[in-house]
Amino acid sequence: MFIDTHAHLFFENFKEDVDEVIQRAKDNGVDFIVVPATDIKTAKEAITLAEKYEQIYATLGIHPHDTKEWNESLLFEIEELAKHPKVVAIGEIGLDYYYDFSPQDQQIKAFKSQLDLATKLQLPVVIHNRDSDGDMMDIIQSYCGTGLKAQFHCYNGSLSDALEFMKMNHFISFKGNITFKKSDGLREILSHIDLNHLMLETDSPF
Repeated sequence: MFIDTHAHLFFENFKEDVDEVIQRAKDNGVDFIVVPATDIKTAKEAITLAEKYEQIYATLGIHPHDTKEWNESLLFEIEELAKHPKVVAIGEIGLDYYYDFSPQDQQIKAFKSQLDLATKLQLPVVIHNRDSDGDMMDIIQSYCGTGLKAQFHCYNGSLSDALEFMKMNHFISFKGNITFKKSDGLREILSHIDLNHLMLETDSPF
């Protein structure tokens, strides 16, 4: 069984041929696809896709890029939407200091609030992390003992952090950039990832 754990099928790239895209994936051995939302609008779109296609499931959350206008009322909307039976995780959530589209304090506040919601609902989380390794590790370590389960999607951190995340029973996934000529460092990290802690993703359409 193969599962693409991260494909943004609500993007404009797929508006004209999403049926064909999903059928091609199925024909090529992809049994299930998880569609991660990045805000409330795309959360509803991900759920609509999950309702239409048997092999599609959804995750719900506010991406760090979209946390500049974060307020706690969004948390209640996510919690209500998460009652849908085909919602399997909270995400895509996390920190991104590379683009810094949202203030870092807002990103951290939104991230922690959504982690708290995930532990309350006993759902795993899908984490985006870019150039924020120190804060990310501190926050994730603070949730040890809560039952939190995380997937670090599009992993581009250090080997030492990856090993620490595995010790905490979290999961790692890499996207297409693992194939780039300049990605020898990522492939070296991948060689150290226990298969029991490895997930597959495309991060389509990227």
